[in-house]
Amino acid sequence: MPAITVTADNVEPTEDATSVSRFIAGEALTEGVPIYQSGTQVFKAQNDTSAKSKAVGITISHASGAGVPIYAVTKGKYKVGGTVTKGKTYSVGDAAGDILAEDELTTNDWVSTLGVASSSSEIDVNLVHHNIQRA
Repeated sequence: MPAITVTADNVEPTEDATSVSRFIAGEALTEGVPIYQSGTQVFKAQNDTSAKSKAVGITISHASGAGVPIYAVTKGKYKVGGTVTKGKTYSVGDAAGDILAEDELTTNDWVSTLGVASSSSEIDVNLVHHNIQRA
């Protein structure tokens, strides 16, 4: 199964998004992207290193480039802007900014859980950086 195809205009927090945080972008970012923090800025998360896979949120706004404020859900439900499978666990994906079903991770991917799909269009965000590389 490939990474989730996200339509950025359809990404938004739900009333069950219990925590939304403000960050400063380190690059251009669209809605629906898992992000990691490096210094004072955030970038598209990716599971190729432990540091880049440590997601701090999933964006719900966009940033045109570095230095621009951006908002992300850090806990609770958000509308993915794509289709997910209810009950599946989702993680930081292989490519920068991708979200992948956790059972699709392959050898050497760093495991960083984003949350579990609570419906076919929402993920209940509960960020867990396991700091474990898949065997």
